[in-house]
Amino acid sequence: MNNLPKIGVPLLIALTFGLLLVAKSIVTIGSGEAGVEYRLFGGGVVTDEPPLDEGLRFILPWNSVFIYEVRQQEVFEKMNVLSSNGLDIQLEASAWFQPKYEDLGKLHKEKSEAYKQRILLPAIRSAARSVVGRYTPEQLYSSKRDAIQTEIFVETQKIVDDQYIQLNEILVRDVTLPPSIKEAIERKLKQEQESLEVGEKLVEAQDQRLAGKYENAEQLEKAYIELEKKLGTKEKAEEKPEANKEEPKEEAKKEKEKESNILDQLWDEASSGEKFKPETLKQLTEMKATELAQMHLAYRQQANKDNVGQKKLSQEDVTQLKGVVGGAENYDNMLKWATQNLKQGEIQMYDKVMELGDPLAAYFAVQALAYRYQDQSGKDGQMITGKAPSMSGDVFKSQAQVVQAMGDPRYDKDPAYRQEVQQKLERSNIEF
Repeated sequence: MNNLPKIGVPLLIALTFGLLLVAKSIVTIGSGEAGVEYRLFGGGVVTDEPPLDEGLRFILPWNSVFIYEVRQQEVFEKMNVLSSNGLDIQLEASAWFQPKYEDLGKLHKEKSEAYKQRILLPAIRSAARSVVGRYTPEQLYSSKRDAIQTEIFVETQKIVDDQYIQLNEILVRDVTLPPSIKEAIERKLKQEQESLEVGEKLVEAQDQRLAGKYENAEQLEKAYIELEKKLGTKEKAEEKPEANKEEPKEEAKKEKEKESNILDQLWDEASSGEKFKPETLKQLTEMKATELAQMHLAYRQQANKDNVGQKKLSQEDVTQLKGVVGGAENYDNMLKWATQNLKQGEIQMYDKVMELGDPLAAYFAVQALAYRYQDQSGKDGQMITGKAPSMSGDVFKSQAQVVQAMGDPRYDKDPAYRQEVQQKLERSNIEF
């Protein structure tokens, strides 16, 4: 009995030590997590084996495990960047990311658990400053938001792809411009919209006029009566009693009346919905082919004369309209851009306004088109005088093509190549 206490104490110590070893050897890895093992006597961080998966894991008691979340995560970043003209822009963005599962050991060994602060956030800031610096405040505010978001994603992905980080998406949540710049852009957009509305109203009003210039039937009737009076006075003044010419004139008059009568008869009988009269058909068959041809030519000549009176813009009007966009060369470049980028209906509406010959309507149409050309061409305050884009029919078909194009050394060095890639990206429908 005296020996029992001496044996119990060592057993108690051994049992306690064993429990401690077991506790140190058991590691619990939660849902959506993975572990990186560090072997004290086995080369340090394990990089040549897969990470420890979810569940209960057993390791040697002198080793340790670092646990990482491998599900998709989100990080927010708010930064100040400069636009292409040096204005301060406040940009708020977030990134969806996760560590690459198979490279988790290398991530821990080379980047540590603070990889978000050391790698990801600096990469987002660098890409955002590079991309936003290519655009004007107006483009950031209106038309280029989606393109900027995509470019920041591609630029950031190029930086972190070999850093064992999988980038899933970049979201531009807010772009804050200086108040004065924002108000100026809103005024410009409002003026552009008002110019388009005025042009459309002028076209509509012109279409509603009778014979292109009369607002109602009374005005048209009054003008017709005045025209008849003028023509009657002119005919009386031109009549001369020349007996030797009277007979040929009578023959020509009878021949013309004959042609006019047969044409009028055909039109009246066709309009009535009934069959042609036998007398009319007989008269038509008795006419020679040359007579029918002459009648048709006379009709076409008269139709051409009727169209000659259409109003046209003077050379001075044309020069002033081209001056709206900075001269003839800029105007030609704008028209080339319009044929490649506008819808067919918009082009037809623009042509219809110009064909009216109304200088005021043409001015508003050119001004509205110039606003859109200026916005899409990426200039602030002046028109582009270079060549129009030549890649309007080309698009990216996959994310890999976008990355390949932006990875080209010319993308960072050649502004023209970068502009082509950006325009091609805008026309593409790619989900990242």
